[in-house]
Amino acid sequence: MGSGLAEKANLSFDGHPITAVPGAGGVSNPVRVSMTGMDLGISYGPFLQEAYRGEPPFREAYPQLRLVAKLIVNTLHLFANPKLNLETAADIKTLDGSVRMGSGLPGSGELFCLRAVLSVLGADLEEWQVDGPVLRLAATSQRFNDWKDGRLEVAMTFVNDPSPPLTELMFTRPGRFLPMPEELLPVLRQRWGFVEILVPAGTYPNQEYEVRTVGLPSILFTVKDVDEEIVYAATKALYENQAYMRKVHPGFEHWEPADLPTDVEVPFHAGAIQYYQEQGLMDIDPQNLEEN
Repeated sequence: MGSGLAEKANLSFDGHPITAVPGAGGVSNPVRVSMTGMDLGISYGPFLQEAYRGEPPFREAYPQLRLVAKLIVNTLHLFANPKLNLETAADIKTLDGSVRMGSGLPGSGELFCLRAVLSVLGADLEEWQVDGPVLRLAATSQRFNDWKDGRLEVAMTFVNDPSPPLTELMFTRPGRFLPMPEELLPVLRQRWGFVEILVPAGTYPNQEYEVRTVGLPSILFTVKDVDEEIVYAATKALYENQAYMRKVHPGFEHWEPADLPTDVEVPFHAGAIQYYQEQGLMDIDPQNLEEN
């Protein structure tokens, strides 16, 4: 996704001022972009808001962060060995040390989601681990290999549907997708901005039932001092190359151009504001505009 956006944005310049490099994770990216001189990054609203304010897990505030655009929604999938007879995501609270569970590395969206779900269930991640399952933290590829080889009984991933790697995974070793209890949804939405997602039956192999879960939109962001021309070009490239972006990532099939991340309490960058105002997508005085 980042490479595709960079390719189109660079058409506005002589040379290639925008280069895509692998990220360090949704939680880590705001710090990385703020501290290393990178121009753009991708993260999620809760992480950007907490980083901007200097709230945990961030040790300091990063007031230079600025929003550019809302991208596609990533879906939380929690799946288990059917032999465990787990019914919903709430059942992970009762897992014990005989179960091996896989989540993402520190700084990943998966681990953030696990901590958030446990919090809504009244459990702290670190305390839960004392008597809970054996928690294996790994990158997505390793976690999927662990599931395929039977080294995990429960696993989670944070992807855009339909995900080819998850499709292959469920074909190789089927799992039971665990729905999010309806009573947890309002709290997840209020605290962190999660959105409800209904995954239709048949989205993945052996998934013959609808799954209610949650997701977070990914957000393109930058920092205040990045050149307005670069941010303008990146915003323009995103909004004016939708057919191309759908080829780059199928998640753009349901992307809504007018759906700006105005619910994230971080200011927009001036370059993005310029483009949105030209297109009639933004009023002159929303609260979270770039500060003068």
